[in-house]
Amino acid sequence: MRNLLISSLLACLVVGCAFQKDQADEKYVPTRSVESPAQSIFQAVKYASFEEVQSLIESRPMPDLATIEENGQTLLEVALQRGNHTIVSLLIAKGASAFIKGSSFHKKPYLLVRDYSPDSGGAIGAWAMLQYQNLSTYGTLEKAWAHFQKINLGCSDLLNIHSFMSVFSNTFSNTVLGLAETYCQDNLDNQNLKIWLLGEIISLSRHPDGNLNYLKYLLSRKKIDTMEIELPVAGGKLVGTPFAFIKLALSSKDLAPQHAQLTTAAELLPQTRSYITFKASEDIPLISRTFFDLDHMTEQEAEDLKSKYVMATGMMGVKNMPLCLMGCHITPYLMDEN
Repeated sequence: MRNLLISSLLACLVVGCAFQKDQADEKYVPTRSVESPAQSIFQAVKYASFEEVQSLIESRPMPDLATIEENGQTLLEVALQRGNHTIVSLLIAKGASAFIKGSSFHKKPYLLVRDYSPDSGGAIGAWAMLQYQNLSTYGTLEKAWAHFQKINLGCSDLLNIHSFMSVFSNTFSNTVLGLAETYCQDNLDNQNLKIWLLGEIISLSRHPDGNLNYLKYLLSRKKIDTMEIELPVAGGKLVGTPFAFIKLALSSKDLAPQHAQLTTAAELLPQTRSYITFKASEDIPLISRTFFDLDHMTEQEAEDLKSKYVMATGMMGVKNMPLCLMGCHITPYLMDEN
């Protein structure tokens, strides 16, 4: 029950708590006398209410919910297709795997989450975060990594979740860093690396006592001298090098407590030209690009640029925060109603 509650709360945190009508169109009729436990739970997940599924799991011996299949489908896949997010959360809490054997979930787990309802996708995100939070309990890096691989999570998943958690709470784990340094030497594609770097810069902007070890790890993986990262903001996006973004953060009076860590972070990065480009959204009839030279801005330009950064990185409230989860599909900027 505790895990179910945590899953539900994290699902709400990650993607919001919108409700979706159950897609089941057949009435559930329990037939315990003729069905095996596996058959009964699949039928219940397809057609029964949350209460009936819960009662069946608790009252009858069940096979391993993470591995049973029916017609090539896992139990959680059936629940996701049905779209009942409370049943999805229940199954995850009872041990069902969030990833589908043989499908693209196995290789790129988060990329298909958005194909399901927001609540079901949130439950998967919550499940992955719980696995991440439990890594330090396995005693050794070898045991922790073996568990992570057993449930079909890999390096990108580890770093995606770490980036998300770091932005919101600046969490740091020697176990996670050890796993990354030991097992994630390769296969760090540039697109993900850009998002992880952005997440770390935002984290350092939000937390004055931020830890720099994860940033050092990312910088050790690839050269980023000419790499540009993107930050979604109101009306478009800001584009620039990691060094330029840290310099932008340092120019903001709102971030004064964080200046020491940001200054140290800037010293770790290649000293690139301090340009930031604002690229307007295609549906906005304005000049498509505006260049800002951080060393030669008017007072009004500086204020406009800093305002975009502070708002987009969550300084004015968590709801404006870009999320790096579900494959790092960053959420669009949310404008305040007032």
